[in-house]
Amino acid sequence: MVSRVLSVTNSRGFVLPEEQFERRVASDDLSNYKIVRRGQYAYNPSRINVGSIARLDDWDEGVLSPMYVVFALDTSRVDSDYFLHWLDSHEARERLKKSAQGSVRETVSFSEFASIHIPLPNLATQTSIARYLNALREEIALLSRSLDALKRQKRGLMQKLLTRKWRMPVEDDAASPTILKEIAP
Repeated sequence: MVSRVLSVTNSRGFVLPEEQFERRVASDDLSNYKIVRRGQYAYNPSRINVGSIARLDDWDEGVLSPMYVVFALDTSRVDSDYFLHWLDSHEARERLKKSAQGSVRETVSFSEFASIHIPLPNLATQTSIARYLNALREEIALLSRSLDALKRQKRGLMQKLLTRKWRMPVEDDAASPTILKEIAP
């Protein structure tokens, strides 16, 4: 019996609900929950229009609330990474928006989702495109981590300099004792 309850967010994909909420939100009885396995996709039909769709990559399996739709790809026709990148595209968001139905909360049923036309070059081309986009995504993540590290380093250096734990040699400029100048009206 699978007991790891998961949720799908629009920013982080699959997450443990306890990371998202302060209390348990799952039912004690998981018998009607849907099982999702590594490599499969899931989405909330009422939140797909804001990007709440993801592929399970971080766990072997989990269970989702019955409100979710779980599906797999025909990997003889589509590269899973290619499809994942397509989901992240402006084109996908627009097509999903056009497929949504409802007045208060727009939903996209699985039949509507499955009928969306997805441009599919041959499988080798899809794989090539996906590898290229994966490499770019990895490079962006690496640069983002480097930027974060440099920002932390800058904050630390500023703190040491501004609290005078470290001192920098300063030239004494007697001609200009202040850096402020009043502007005449």
